[in-house]
Amino acid sequence: MIAPRMCFVLLYSEGVFNLSRNFKLQKVGNTKWVIDNYDFNEMSKSIDELIILNINKNKNMNFENFINDIKPLIEKSFMPVGIGGGINSFQTAKYYFDNGADKIIINSEFFKNNNKFINKIVDKYGSQSVVASIDYKNQGLVNAKLFIDSGKKEIDLNLKDAIKKVELLGAGELLLNSIDRDGVGYGYDIETLQEVNNITNLPIIPCGGADNYLQLLEGIKTNFLHAVSTSHIFNFMGGGLKETKELLIKQGYNFVNWDYTNLKFINEKK
Repeated sequence: MIAPRMCFVLLYSEGVFNLSRNFKLQKVGNTKWVIDNYDFNEMSKSIDELIILNINKNKNMNFENFINDIKPLIEKSFMPVGIGGGINSFQTAKYYFDNGADKIIINSEFFKNNNKFINKIVDKYGSQSVVASIDYKNQGLVNAKLFIDSGKKEIDLNLKDAIKKVELLGAGELLLNSIDRDGVGYGYDIETLQEVNNITNLPIIPCGGADNYLQLLEGIKTNFLHAVSTSHIFNFMGGGLKETKELLIKQGYNFVNWDYTNLKFINEKK
């Protein structure tokens, strides 16, 4: 049985964090708001990975402002941090790694012609440090439609070929994001996740649909997902994340810890 990770996803744009529903954003609060309302020091002990995505649709985003805004969260995190958004060069990736990223998440650039810089990132930091993010609509390998540029542009590539492409470029993990289920609380797109698992050995992080404990548990019970994730801020405020993880452990599921010395995940003994 796979020992999964519980990931918490924060969606950042133009100085504030957001709720997302089918990729339509609702502003929530800035970094101070997150720290104050989550008791972030305690919350960070209850998750296995923090993912922060800059989903700013302005192509002229300021990476320095982004990092400065999220640095208090990075400094308070007791787990690995994945950072994504606007990574279109080796220099941008290096900037994220130099400022606290344990992993980087790349979406659109995997499917553009100038993506050879990804090989350089993999050579420098290792494939375990590069997560390929794929946004899609519809269910199944055959029917899925893929989108880039924050869900604005559909690309002429099927999901099976897209996964082959990210594998060839050296990605070490997949973040599969269902736009249809984003923020609506329908649970994960298990059908598509199962089909993807059948064609790749890459660990899969599902995103989109899990807004409560039972939906996270549904993902864990598949026994093939290497992580579960949620980005629903309000449903897990206060002690919500801690209570969720305790409930999952009571169900008999072990989680993983991050070995900072050897830069790998290790099973947590319970």
